[in-house]
Amino acid sequence: MDTIRIDISDEAAEHVQKGAYTETHLSQANLTNLPYTNCFFDKIFCISVFEHLNLEDMQTVLEEFKRTLKDDGIILLTLDYPTIDLSIFQSFVRNAGLEMDHEANFTLPPDALHTDMWGGLYCFRAVLKKAVFSKEASG
Repeated sequence: MDTIRIDISDEAAEHVQKGAYTETHLSQANLTNLPYTNCFFDKIFCISVFEHLNLEDMQTVLEEFKRTLKDDGIILLTLDYPTIDLSIFQSFVRNAGLEMDHEANFTLPPDALHTDMWGGLYCFRAVLKKAVFSKEASG
């Protein structure tokens, strides 16, 4: 518990201590064919996975995430740049019927999270949600 307090916050430590995650279930599944019903998750975390997928699987995974995400849910993800071309990723997001939960800024800030390992990588973080299409746009 002290590690949580140091790394995150006192509030997070209290949340964990109160058993806030008693309904958490660990399972293993193929991301391109998730064994969950539609609108099952309120949050999906996908940390440092996309850089290990081929382009076809990236698109399919985003479609599966959209399918299994509740209408008001969010997807939190990270991916390695420049391993992942951000313009291609952005088009996959749109094609899957998702959108950024915030205005995305693709300009690399001077204090970006970076490692010199593997030829130099930056961490791109995003929050996605189901795209909301207006009736005018779809009609």
